Amino acid sequence: MKLVAKFGHDYVASANLYNEKEIKKIFKPKPKNIVIDVGAYLGYYTIRATKMVGQEGLVIAIEPNPLSYEV
Repeated sequence: MKLVAKFGHDYVASANLYNEKEIKKIFKPKPKNIVIDVGAYLGYYTIRATKMVGQEGLVIAIEPNPLSYEV
């Protein structure tokens, strides 16, 4: 996972889905964080992030590929 930008407790990250072990080491949102999941597809990281940020956090899931969005 490549950390693109970090702003205080919130961050935007870019992940290579083929290296899940590395992603799990780095992808650790905390309560109250804001997570933007671009390329959410089935929502694996969306759901994971939602559990981690809690009710006071925010998760935004975006799937720009129309075919993946339909799934």
